[in-house]
Amino acid sequence: TIIEKQEADYNIGRAFHLLGLVSIAIEYYNKVLIEYEDETLKKHAAYNCIIIYQESGNNELANYIMEKYLAI
Repeated sequence: TIIEKQEADYNIGRAFHLLGLVSIAIEYYNKVLIEYEDETLKKHAAYNCIIIYQESGNNELANYIMEKYLAI
């Protein structure tokens, strides 16, 4: 199902994130953000993207993701 695919993409992104392969992790997190509808997983993916961007010093992109996906 679509939910299972979104969860799989999120989990793959998370695995690459934990391995330190953040460019690949970002690809999978972006799939979750762009291609699917589940808001809970989108928030988790957005949060993880923000962490990656902040750690790399890209605060502008981190703020963009925060405003787009986590703002109320």
